[in-house]
Amino acid sequence: MNKEARRKATKKYKKKNKEKIKIYNKNYYKLNKDYYRAHNKNYKKSHKEKIRTIGRKSDKKFRSKIITWWMMGHSLPYWKNRLKKTRFIKLLTPEYMEELTRTQMGCCYYTGIPLRPFKEGNKIKGTKFPLSRRLQQVSIDKLDPKKGYVKGNVVLASQFVNNMKGQCTLNQFKSLISLISKRHNIGRKFQDESFNRIRNKIRKIHVRGVLKDRKRIQRIIGKKSMEIQRDYQESLKKKN
Repeated sequence: MNKEARRKATKKYKKKNKEKIKIYNKNYYKLNKDYYRAHNKNYKKSHKEKIRTIGRKSDKKFRSKIITWWMMGHSLPYWKNRLKKTRFIKLLTPEYMEELTRTQMGCCYYTGIPLRPFKEGNKIKGTKFPLSRRLQQVSIDKLDPKKGYVKGNVVLASQFVNNMKGQCTLNQFKSLISLISKRHNIGRKFQDESFNRIRNKIRKIHVRGVLKDRKRIQRIIGKKSMEIQRDYQESLKKKN
């Protein structure tokens, strides 16, 4: 039997005997558990840099997919990944956060600016991220800091605004904004031209991000991606 015929026969056997192979592998691992543990430990020790490089590449690729999903209004993969890494937020589920994202239409609770996660590691050392990016970076905020991260007490907010709010309750934060407005005679019609330019830039970037790489998006999400995109854009227009 030649190499190609052997490969086909092996593939056919594995397909036909999936359950049998699974049980055999499980039992074999149990009998040789100590050997495999020692082997894996030694391999990790002698190939640290290689494992780190593979991990970084894999994480970068996965994060890129998560961002694409988010831009299409499908936030569940992001929240599954985020809550798994954030150990102190134990009472929130990815499903609850996905529903909250839909309720807020992917926008900041305080400003109405569209939110999104960003790729890490794009910042040049010694510099700060631009304001447009910091205003869009998604974060979880507690309406009442004393109650903690629990259902009904959390909202999605811009990381920039979240840092501004600090440990204030919602009413304390509103009072602070009101005090600043009165102090500086800021009316409802007050608009700073430079800030308006940033806001318009955010809108353009957001829509461009949603429309970018249609083929890639379709491959990730499927044929329904265009419907999700259309609904998401319409909801943003209504919000604004």
